[in-house]
Parts: sequence; C-alpha cells; structure tokens
Amino acid sequence: MRLGERRKFKSSSHFYSPTLTINFFRLCWIVLVIWGDLGAFYWSLSTCKWPEPSPSEKPTRVLLVSDPQVQHPLEKDAQTSFTSRLRRFIFDLNLKKSWDVTTRMRPHVVIFLGDMLASGRDVKDEIEYQRHAKKFKSIFTLHPSIPVFHIPGNSDVGMGVSPGAIRNHYPGVFGPFNQQVAIHNHTFLLIDAPGLVDEDYKRAGHGVGFDKWPALPGGTTAFVKNVERGKNNLCCIQASAHGVTFR
Repeated sequence: MRLGERRKFKSSSHFYSPTLTINFFRLCWIVLVIWGDLGAFYWSLSTCKWPEPSPSEKPTRVLLVSDPQVQHPLEKDAQTSFTSRLRRFIFDLNLKKSWDVTTRMRPHVVIFLGDMLASGRDVKDEIEYQRHAKKFKSIFTLHPSIPVFHIPGNSDVGMGVSPGAIRNHYPGVFGPFNQQVAIHNHTFLLIDAPGLVDEDYKRAGHGVGFDKWPALPGGTTAFVKNVERGKNNLCCIQASAHGVTFR
C-alpha cells in the first residue's frame, strides 16, 4: 500500500471510529432530550401572537384557559405503583412547563374556563377538595397583580345527581359561581353552566316554561335576569361538555 493510500485509509478509519460514532449519537440524544423537555413547549407557542393593536390604542390581553384537568394529589401512604406515580409526575411536570411558557405572553387578565380539577366532584370532604385546589394553584401560579377568574365546570362541582356539599366547597377556593366582570370597556358574564343545567332540569320536571319559572335565589337564571340591560360590548362565557360558549 502506498503512503498516500495509507494516510487516506487512516483518516477514513478515524472518521468512522467507534468513539466518534458513539459521541455523535450521544450528542443527538442530548439534543433530542433538550428539545423534548423544553424546545417543543416554546415552539408550540411561537406562532401564537396577540393581535396587533392600533398605535393609539392600549389593549388589554385576556388569556382564556380551558380544561386544565389537574389530577388529584396522590396520598403519601397510598398503595400506588411506581409506574403510576412516575406517570403522574410527568403529567404534572408537563402541565407546569406548558403554563410557564404560556405566561411569557404576559396576559393582563386570566380566565379559567372550567374543569380546573380532574375529579373535584368525587372528593369526600372539604379538606380533600382544598388539597386538590391547592395543587392546581401550585401549578398555575401568577403574579399577584394579575386578576384571575374561574368558571365552574362539571368536573369541579358535579352536575345532575351530584351532592350539594360538593358545590359548597367551590366558592371558598375559586370564588363566586356567577360573576359580572368589567374588563377594558367590556362586560364579561361568567356563567355557572352546571348550575344552570341542574336548574333547567328542575324547571322541565315541573313542566313550567322558562318565562314563567321562578328563578332559584342565588342561581344562574336569577343572575342572568338581574344583569343590567343596555350594557355595551356584553360578552357571556360559560363552560360546557362540548367546549366553551361565547354569547
């Protein structure tokens, strides 16, 4: 073998050496891990932009968050498999990272559109409900200066045959069932859809039309009827099993 051929053979063999190949795949693995752990979350939000305002207008950015479905915190002494705990940990971690990326949009107001909790309707008592809600708030953290509003979903308070005690746990954690909120010259009506459905079942059971139905005190129907008429830019928001309804 000639000298030039030897050198060429050595350089090519070094290029395909096991050490270089292993290091190459290590680098690819590191890039994939970093991308899956952080890059994918930032990329998912790269095309999500606030509408461009006119030069003379100062906009208010309202962020709507639907169905976070935070899972119930696991009991410390619960007989849960390692796989289940690991799956729950990864789910919560991804939810937290998604929220951290979303808050980089710097909203001025945040409205959660129901189903904050995955199984709030299944809790045994108020203490368990508060533990569940505490986990939700530990994930969805915000600066105290940012107003936050919540709309109850059926996973939060139940619906139909759900016990009334579950609904009693909600206001102390998330606020009123129905709210009228003024945001930048707009009036938002945040509607308790599960409560409205329960009341409508009672109305239908009595065979009474909506116009003749005596609204239940403190219920959604009474709230809507008491809303001031003639308001401009009125926006009604309610959560349902099929999504979020705007009116």
